[in-house]
Amino acid sequence: YAAVDASQVDNVGAYFKNTTGLLVSDVTFKNIPNEAMLLLASQAATVINCVFTNCALLSISNNLTQCALYTRWTTGSFFLNNRVFDCFEGGLCLGTLSSSNVMAGNYSTNTAGGEGFFVGQSSYNWLVGNTNLNSAYLGDPLNYPPENSKYWGSGAGIALQGVGHAELTVGNAIGYNYIWRTGAEGINSLTASNTLIFGNEVYAANCFGHGNPAGAILVSATPQARVFDNIIQSNACRAIAILSSKNCDITNNLVAPANTLNGIYLSNSSGVNTNANYAEDPITNQTGNQEIVVDNADASGVAITGNWVSSTSTPGYYGTNYCTMITRVLRAANGFNTPPRFP
Repeated sequence: YAAVDASQVDNVGAYFKNTTGLLVSDVTFKNIPNEAMLLLASQAATVINCVFTNCALLSISNNLTQCALYTRWTTGSFFLNNRVFDCFEGGLCLGTLSSSNVMAGNYSTNTAGGEGFFVGQSSYNWLVGNTNLNSAYLGDPLNYPPENSKYWGSGAGIALQGVGHAELTVGNAIGYNYIWRTGAEGINSLTASNTLIFGNEVYAANCFGHGNPAGAILVSATPQARVFDNIIQSNACRAIAILSSKNCDITNNLVAPANTLNGIYLSNSSGVNTNANYAEDPITNQTGNQEIVVDNADASGVAITGNWVSSTSTPGYYGTNYCTMITRVLRAANGFNTPPRFP
């Protein structure tokens, strides 16, 4: 039961405790029944370019297994460009009091019973540029009939959970991640504070309806959260749900009509700003030429360099005391700036 009692390390692939400056690079972990890698009470570790395959398996005898890579009391560390395949209980997990870490550019797929990425009772972590495909999807009625419902997954693609300790779960950032097909929410922040959720793309959250989440992005008991610049569409639930959370800022999100129930849902929350969210891109798939006109006397915004040709024959000419530029604008197909993906 390694994840709960560090004195009992059973069927763990690699176990590190009280390390500083540890480097784990280009290692493949395969067929490990419990955690493939357990990192405890360590500082400034780097885990990079590792592969986790068929680890953290469903175990009746040890139901405490957390995920492929699990930390506790680990700070100032980097988890970069790792790959998780078919690890039942979950992908990469920052457990209790694992703060000021960075998870970036990782890829997790087919974590049937758990989250692709998880942060629990930890603060000031950054989860950026990760890709999550097929998390917590166990319960697909085509493969797992209702009599096996106790094994249905109901986790998020990326989960942030204070589990009754919001004071330990402060200032985490979840940004520029790509999430597709989850059993419950795409992203959640539960019992935390000052969470940033920005620039993510979330598709096919709650794909089987078993988790019954309030939204593709769920903020619950998380005051002063900021949710902005996300693309949320084709989810079998509301786009964004704010529950029992105060003074949150929910702005500039693309909330596409394909979300079931649509829109932004508030419950038992106050002081929430939901201005400037869109059902379609406010700059609708713009490509081609755009004209920009500036006053050449506007010293606060204009610095003229080189020779500008005077002409009255140019279409749209505004006179000798203005500068006109034609600029080429390219937009992503969805219109919003598409976050980076790490396949």
